[in-house]
Amino acid sequence: MKSFIATSRGAIARTVSGGAVAGAIVLGALALTGTAPLTPAAAAPAAAAAEVLPTIPFKLINKSGSKKSLYVYVVGMSGPNWYYLTDKNGNIAPFSEQTTPVPFGFSVGKARRTTITLPQLQAMRIYFSFGKPLKLTVSSANIPGVPAGWSDGDPNYKTLFDWTEFTWVQDGPHSTLGGNATQVDMFGFATRIKLSGKEGDYTTSVIKRSGFRAKDSRKQIFADLRQAKRPWKKLLVGRKRNPLRAMAPYHGMTAGVFPKGQLNTYINDVWKTYETGKMTAKPQNVAYTGQVKNGNLVFTKDGDPGTTFSFPKPTTRAVYEGAILPDPIPGDVLVEQQARAIGALLQGAFLRSTLKKQGNLEACKRRSFYRNAPVNAYAKAIHKPSIQRKAYAFGYDDTCSQSSYIGVHDPDWMRIDILPLK
Repeated sequence: MKSFIATSRGAIARTVSGGAVAGAIVLGALALTGTAPLTPAAAAPAAAAAEVLPTIPFKLINKSGSKKSLYVYVVGMSGPNWYYLTDKNGNIAPFSEQTTPVPFGFSVGKARRTTITLPQLQAMRIYFSFGKPLKLTVSSANIPGVPAGWSDGDPNYKTLFDWTEFTWVQDGPHSTLGGNATQVDMFGFATRIKLSGKEGDYTTSVIKRSGFRAKDSRKQIFADLRQAKRPWKKLLVGRKRNPLRAMAPYHGMTAGVFPKGQLNTYINDVWKTYETGKMTAKPQNVAYTGQVKNGNLVFTKDGDPGTTFSFPKPTTRAVYEGAILPDPIPGDVLVEQQARAIGALLQGAFLRSTLKKQGNLEACKRRSFYRNAPVNAYAKAIHKPSIQRKAYAFGYDDTCSQSSYIGVHDPDWMRIDILPLK
């Protein structure tokens, strides 16, 4: 089973700090009045230590137009333990081992507006599904699995779902809530996020927005993928007129619908270009110059020829997965961090198709993104209808400040709109 913490990058991977307590309630595996929870058959006993956690109101607006009931599943960590929300009143329960998939989450029916009490959790995901709750297994270490919309063997494969990622951390008297929608693994439907809280001065009130602009964003994304033709339209799962989702290219490779060598010619051309040309990057404000030597892309610290690291030529899958790693891993911790930062920049430059024309990995000329062949039609389609054209279409889409991440200190409330499905 693939563990929850091994999945896509985004807010879950971030370390943020700040924010005040908006209120507190006792949380545990207790059944209170309100929407009935869908509890697993072997849920952890209520005797497990209850926690007192800060909370904020989470306003959920269902503009989907679906006639099916909407289910909500919130999962996150408090301390070393994983919990899930059992109802809209903010009650949480710890996970216990589940060797067969069981339902998690609760129904909010067909209500257009629902207010959920959201407790302070870290590494949080908020899943939404239509028609039925999501079914998951839980490891012997009490770590929840994830629904895999890209695998036809997953029990949730035919369920329409998507999710957002958040983390809410404490830093002394303040706290910070930050997050985003993510399309690193798949795109099911469009959401719009609002966070209300304070700016970095902990005084100035602010409302920040992320996600998708237009009500027809989902329809537009699917239309763009169809128009891009093969292999891009093969990433669509389900009915032709109104698919369940689009899977990310590297999942499409595993599913056998996207060519495993789709970027091979492009990668070879980049390597050939930089046999004579040079790349530059400045991670942690330390300047490096890169050039292909003996088949590897070698970066050397400016003014210090003894500090180097190398990247072997990546495969198409490695580029889409964000697995462009130095080999060997540098022994010095700071140099390793700088090498990994350059690996992230390389993924961004590869997937925005700027590498052959721009050697400065941090030039970030937005107008040049997704214009040169081969165009990453999946990422282009996701970014096009997004607020400020920012999204998480691949793992290191936060390079060049392109991610949809937003954060506030001392959060007051959160709102998520689910936009129309058609």
